[in-house]
Amino acid sequence: MWRGEMIGVSAEADLGVLRVLIKGGTPRVAGIAKTREGIERGDPVAILGYPLGFDLPMEAQGGHPIAEPTLTVGTVSKALTSVVQVDAYGAPGSSGSPIFDRDGRVIAILYGGERESNGKIIFAVPAYQAAEYLRSLGLPK
Repeated sequence: MWRGEMIGVSAEADLGVLRVLIKGGTPRVAGIAKTREGIERGDPVAILGYPLGFDLPMEAQGGHPIAEPTLTVGTVSKALTSVVQVDAYGAPGSSGSPIFDRDGRVIAILYGGERESNGKIIFAVPAYQAAEYLRSLGLPK
């Protein structure tokens, strides 16, 4: 486990920001979508996360269990101003997972799903809202 510091919680979207110091530096992504343009129904996406959290099978390294992220693919089924709906798989523990477009840019952040779909219809905050929120916090520094 890593220690984290709460930086902020958005009042407008289901977003929170934590600062975590990671040995070896912070992982990088190809970019974050800063506008709603470019997110279209039918677009393929990839989700990287930890569905089921500590219930995931883990490998032990140095006596400590290490969780490996799960990669899931899906399709954008709806793109609205405040929510992106994706047909893919999500389970408890997936919240906060980045959703990537085919170019490796984060286009959304998973926050929940339709209960009756058994995790196959999931909802996400568009990444441009997260980018706006980070700017409002003066991040990145």
